[in-house]
Amino acid sequence: MDYLTLNKLEKDILNLYEDGKPFYNQMEYRREGLGALLARRKELLDSEMLRNIRKNDYCGFLSSVKSFNEDLKGFIEDASHNAWEALIFVAGHELKGQYEDTILTLKCFLDESPEGLSKKNNYGENIWDILNNSEYHPQYQDGFYQDDFLIGLYGEAASEEESSAYKAELESKKNQKPEKALTKELFNLIPELIDPIRFLLDNTYFALQDFLFCKKFRVEMDVQNWVEFSS
Repeated sequence: MDYLTLNKLEKDILNLYEDGKPFYNQMEYRREGLGALLARRKELLDSEMLRNIRKNDYCGFLSSVKSFNEDLKGFIEDASHNAWEALIFVAGHELKGQYEDTILTLKCFLDESPEGLSKKNNYGENIWDILNNSEYHPQYQDGFYQDDFLIGLYGEAASEEESSAYKAELESKKNQKPEKALTKELFNLIPELIDPIRFLLDNTYFALQDFLFCKKFRVEMDVQNWVEFSS
């Protein structure tokens, strides 16, 4: 890894981020500039990881990937359960039973201040702040995982047929990019990896070693009516 190149790239990212703060009329320019630099940084880090994999030089990181996968899977399962419980509560209490086709949208994110963040340079936390800023990272504005939970007219969970409309709506909003080489190699080595990892690798500016050290996650929930959701 050429750490001099990486450090210069991250310094350029921070300079553009800090120097442009007062000039909100140049927001689009800054967004495009930061996006290009963040994409280059990700390419540099992930390409190094891919070279190591192809040389069978894993440095023990595969076990870290598996551990992250299990942590993420457990978190999503718990978050989905909590989302359903929250929807039942809101529909029955806050809405006083008037919950015709009520939808709760669950969004999952990496923690904004992760423990164990890699400290190979002086810019780690600052870069992480930018990566978590949807203003400059629009692909990540809905997180790495999103799901919707629906209660029908009589407070019952929607059937698969009833759910198909808003599930199709959700899928149509995703802008999935072609699978990258690193993603393909990882999923071949560890077939049990879940799709949110694929999303992070293929659709965001997070490099693998960025989120690999994230030990905590956060959720956002939003409740709305199906008519509002589908309009």
